[in-house]
Amino acid sequence: MKKIVTIGGGSGQFELLHHLKEYDVEISAVVTMMDDGGSTGKLREQLGVLPPGDVRRCLRALAQTDSGLPDLLEHRFSAGDLEGHTVGNIMISALEQQYGDFGKAVAELARVLNIKGEVLPVTFDQATLCATLEDGSVVEGETNIDIPQHDTALRIKDVFLKGDPQVNPAVLNAIAKADMIILTIGDVYTSVIPNLLVTGVADALMKAKGTLIYTCNQTIKVGETDGFTAYDYVTTLERYLSGRKLDTIVVNKDNAEVSEDDASIVRCDVSTLEQHGIQVVLGDVADGNIVSGEKLAKIVAEL
Repeated sequence: MKKIVTIGGGSGQFELLHHLKEYDVEISAVVTMMDDGGSTGKLREQLGVLPPGDVRRCLRALAQTDSGLPDLLEHRFSAGDLEGHTVGNIMISALEQQYGDFGKAVAELARVLNIKGEVLPVTFDQATLCATLEDGSVVEGETNIDIPQHDTALRIKDVFLKGDPQVNPAVLNAIAKADMIILTIGDVYTSVIPNLLVTGVADALMKAKGTLIYTCNQTIKVGETDGFTAYDYVTTLERYLSGRKLDTIVVNKDNAEVSEDDASIVRCDVSTLEQHGIQVVLGDVADGNIVSGEKLAKIVAEL
């Protein structure tokens, strides 16, 4: 059975995992632990727990139980002291406090949900994502990068972690055994690259024998990847891979025909990518301006 590791966070990883579980594959979902906004941010600040939000999404995506619990995890309170919090975030944080171990908390909820595969927090250490802008100023906090308060005309020059988080050993084991390692769709600076910044991850990917694949975004992210082409996404990711090159990129087939006048869609210059040494897979992976998790999972499973 093909062993697939996905690396990412946010809704992009959720969409892929939700449909990938329908195929005869073994799944290990490596999840970013840098979120500090919304319900997750409040729980981190008030309880000192690790961020549960992206882990919750992956657990729900891979759930196979017939109960209503997966949907309940996403219920968000709209009033009172719990306003803004999701049931799933509170459950994971409560389990973390009960067990005194975030990994055990995730494993217990995974058992209850009967998930397919495993959900692996990339680290169990607290860390803060920061971005250096082209004018030298630094934006601190994943949320402040994701929902920018600064001048979005200033491009991101670099991202780094405040703190020295060490990789979850289970992540190293999954990467070493993987046939395919997928850097998922999603915000490249706040959902994908934060995983690569954790000490040990880039080195593990450098040694990995599995095919390293990037499933390219369909649209740019204002304030982060304005003007990016598929090639720009590739070279940006490779800056954080300790010398490892991407083997394959999956791009929506119509993106090879996008005009330069359409600044929102990620254009794909196939010849430039191929000259860079990467295999380009053009497929029907989008519904309009949104990548379809169902279509993407089908192509990934067939690679």
